[in-house]
Amino acid sequence: MSAELGGIVATFEREVTSHLARLGQDCTSSAIRTTIATNSTLIAQRGDPLVQLLCDELGRPGLAGIKVLDLGCGYGALSVLLATEGAFVLGIDADPERLEVGNRIAAAHGLSVDLRPGRIERPGVTHASFDVVMANNSFCYVVDPEARARALEEAFRALRPGGTILLRDPNRLHPRDQFTHRWLIGVLPPRAASAASVVLGRRRSSVRLRSPRSACRELECAGFVRSRIRSPGGHLRRALAGYNIVTAHRPLA
Repeated sequence: MSAELGGIVATFEREVTSHLARLGQDCTSSAIRTTIATNSTLIAQRGDPLVQLLCDELGRPGLAGIKVLDLGCGYGALSVLLATEGAFVLGIDADPERLEVGNRIAAAHGLSVDLRPGRIERPGVTHASFDVVMANNSFCYVVDPEARARALEEAFRALRPGGTILLRDPNRLHPRDQFTHRWLIGVLPPRAASAASVVLGRRRSSVRLRSPRSACRELECAGFVRSRIRSPGGHLRRALAGYNIVTAHRPLA
């Protein structure tokens, strides 16, 4: 990890912790510690493989000059990481306070990051202006099927012809639910999964999970082509992975 990225990680950890504390969150709880780590110490560990994957998809040695739309960017940790690789990043998230954190850190380091309030299904961006659209652990929170279709339609329009979409979300087929750590909760439909979580005494976000194959089909139904499962490992490992990573492209014509 470079000295610059190390400084960014430390700043995110401090700022995210402070923000959650102001909201009255218990920063010693397991769930909140995970949120803090996801936006600080785990930035490079989880982000670097996505950077390499994008380079492979784009056929480039790096991301210099690439325009990225980061949907559901949260605090903007991944947006900032992509910018350290030379990308120009526009991030969209529904929580303006979280965006302030990422914008402050990006500005302090002179990075090309612009984080704006918005929703995944209504990002309000210029059409055909991005090389990459990314949704990292965020598209699953769009539960309504019609809203998901609108979100993918907007992502399709935002991409230049030939551009790449990358989705990373929890895998429905993973045996242990990523939100409650209970067995097989994730295979249930959203309402049933929420109800079962209550019975088990666990809090669970309202999400719609897909298997790797169904995630690819959803992209294809939205008009994308060359969809691929990019989670690491062999066929069985990808099928049961904790997270799906899928890519696809807007057709050239």
